[in-house]
Amino acid sequence: MDTFVNDNLVKVLRARYSAIAIATISILLFSISLVVREPAYLFAFAIFQTALLLISISNKFICVALSALGLSAILFKLFFINLYFWPFILYIPLFSSLLLMLNFTNSICCTLPLGELKNHLALIFLISLGSISVLTVWVEVFKPDLYLQREVIPESYPWMIFPMVLGFAIFNAALEELVYRGLLQGGLLSLSLNPFLANCIQALAFAIAHFEAGFPSGTSGLVLTLSYGLLLGWMRNYSAGLLTPYFTHIITDIFIGCVLMLNIFVNV
Repeated sequence: MDTFVNDNLVKVLRARYSAIAIATISILLFSISLVVREPAYLFAFAIFQTALLLISISNKFICVALSALGLSAILFKLFFINLYFWPFILYIPLFSSLLLMLNFTNSICCTLPLGELKNHLALIFLISLGSISVLTVWVEVFKPDLYLQREVIPESYPWMIFPMVLGFAIFNAALEELVYRGLLQGGLLSLSLNPFLANCIQALAFAIAHFEAGFPSGTSGLVLTLSYGLLLGWMRNYSAGLLTPYFTHIITDIFIGCVLMLNIFVNV
């Protein structure tokens, strides 16, 4: 009897750890593919991610969704490079994963909880103020040229600046929170991974994705974005949902949008 119980326990643990491994690798491949440009590497990633997707079919459902997230991002970059710009780089992978989850309401509710908001307004204000202060120092110290970031902003009249900045902040924050604190962090938590490790993995993926053309970018930006991702992930856990990090993200993105718009008009 004891041998039977032990064998079953080993099987359960093996399935759990293999699911966590599949999910983690899929997450990291997804983010790395956002910054890798060489087609050979992307093809290799696609083959590896396809293998993970096939393996995950017999495993936890969230692994299928995360594998689909990574594979769709890689294939989209390989075959639709002319459309590979914001917001499609996140919208297409996110849409493919959510499409798979439509028939699994419980999975969506567990992975994308809203959580509380009204009791965390002071926290939102403090984290937003801190992130804006750090970004201000980063811009002053490193003086980035922001060429890649300016490329995604269409030409506009001065009266359109505020609506564009607000629209960018609302939409970008929604995309990134659904992907990183939602699917990625929520997916890992649904596999019973330690919350601290789940937060670290999603924050690392978040930082890698911003390395080349994010704000902030580069090595210094990687450290700052990793720290910011950890804070947003902690807020998700603390508030039991996505609303608190989402509104924090909106405020920070409004500041980023204003900096980019100012940079455009200064360089005209």
